[in-house]
Formats: sequence, structure tokens, C-alpha cells
Amino acid sequence: MKAISILCVVLVFIVCMSVFAADTPPLPAPKELPGGGSHALVIGPADAIGSPRHVNGELAILANVPRTIVASEVEIFIDEVSVGTSGKKPYKVEYDSSKLANGVHVLKAVAKDDSGTQLWSASAKIDVSSGNAGNAPGPSEMNPPAAPIMEPGNAVAAPSQPLALKSIYKSEKYGFTIKYPEGWMVRDETASMKSRDKDEFWFVIGEPPIVVNLHCKQLSLETTAEVFAKYNPYVLNWERRAIADSPAFVTTDGKPELKRVVHRIIFIKDGSAWMANCIDTTGEKSESTARLLETMLDSIKLTKPVIQILPVK
Repeated sequence: MKAISILCVVLVFIVCMSVFAADTPPLPAPKELPGGGSHALVIGPADAIGSPRHVNGELAILANVPRTIVASEVEIFIDEVSVGTSGKKPYKVEYDSSKLANGVHVLKAVAKDDSGTQLWSASAKIDVSSGNAGNAPGPSEMNPPAAPIMEPGNAVAAPSQPLALKSIYKSEKYGFTIKYPEGWMVRDETASMKSRDKDEFWFVIGEPPIVVNLHCKQLSLETTAEVFAKYNPYVLNWERRAIADSPAFVTTDGKPELKRVVHRIIFIKDGSAWMANCIDTTGEKSESTARLLETMLDSIKLTKPVIQILPVK
């Protein structure tokens, strides 16, 4: 009789638990960060500090713009190259990080008003591990990746006189010359690029508070400015000019009062994309450094012929 009583108690307990489970709603699923990508990254409202976040695959990049900023659009950059624009909250841009070489990359969000004036920016770092360590980065030859950016450190006194191009740098290896201000340093940083093509190079010219980055990547001889813009639509919003007797795309971001202005120029010459920027942290009017960058690029001369490699038929 005692065993039967115990069995009855156990059966009653099981039945009660079954009824409770049937009447209890399931626990809600964990909330996902907005964006829907495998990684959701939020930039802002201030620059991120600490270790880079490890990512791979699809990213949903969101800009956390301060409430005091009324932005008409937010543009997202990776290593100073625009990857998309959003005109409404939550200011989201999706990007496939497998296009990037493995390693650390800098993300930047820039909020602008209707006139294109920069109102706010913030940055963060990511560490990409997409399994492409032994291969070239994902972008096609028509979308050449920007070289790493050599940022100025603590700004020193701005030059009191206009900068004249009295020195000439000649690269036998890459076959070009360029004029630059006397006393400036010229450094070949090509070896520090994580992944590059054989004819791709990166030079840093100058010291803080003015630093010029010069990056060149060879494309096919048939590549024109129009073809380049087709595969790199972010330049369609840039000003069109002629630099080094070639069609060019020109733009400027930042404000002198914030002690950071970046002039950017891309021009297509003889099948190569020449990409340059001038980072000015002097706090002075930026027209002079814009002219300086244009004059330096105008001085570029090729010292070896461009060879067209024809396919074997």
C-alpha cells in the first residue's frame, strides 16, 4: 500500500507539471541588434577605445549620432574609403567584411547636413579574420583598396611661409618622380600594406601637421574615369577636375577649427588609379593645403613606359 501511495503522488506531480508547461508561454528569443547582419557594429557617439572587435562576414554598421546633431545623411568609411551612405535613422550601412584583408581596419561615420558640411564624426576599429590571409583582398581590380592612412600625431607649429615644391623624389622601383616641399620626409610604406598587387605602392610624404599619403594601383589600360566611377560610385559625388593632365575626382572633409581637414584626390592615368590625400591638422584655412596637394600631383612624371599585357589567344 505504501508503494502504491508513492506511485500515485509521482503521477500527480507529473500531470501537474505537464499542465503548467502547456499553459506557460515560451521564453522570448534574445533580441538581435538592429541590422540583421552576422555582426552589428555601432559607431559613436564618440571614438571607440580599447581592442578592435573581431569580425568576419556580413556587417551591419550603424552610426549612433548625438541627439544634438541634425543630419541629413551619414556616410560610412572603411580605411578612408566610402562604403555607403544612409539618409535616415538608424543610419545603417551593410558591408561584407570578407572583401577586406585580414587584420585591423578603421571604420568611420561622418554626419553631414544638406549642404554636405561635416557636422560630426566618430570611429571604431575592427579585426577581420575572414580566412583570406593568403590571398589578395576581396575588392575587384576596378575597386582598388585604399592604402593605410598615416595619421598626424600631435600637431606642431604650422609653417609661416607658403610651401614651395623645391625637392624631387624619384622611385626607380615604381618608375615615377614627384615634387614636394623642401625639408619634408618621404617614406616608402609599401611593405607595411597587408596585401597588395605587384605594381601597387604607398608613400607617405611630410610630417605633422601636414601629411600626404600617395597610393597607386595599376588597372588595365582601358580603364577610364567613367569606368572607374561605374565600379566606385562614391566618387560620383566628388568634384570633377583635371589633375596631372588626367581626369580626376576631388573632395574635402573636415573643418579647420576642428584641426582636421582631409583633401582627397583620385585620378586615372595610363591605366593606373592614383589615390592621394592630404591630412591638415594646422587649424589654419585649408585652401593652401588643397592647392599644395594638387600641385604635388600635377608634378608626377612617369619614368618607365607603361606595358600593356595582352591576353594569349
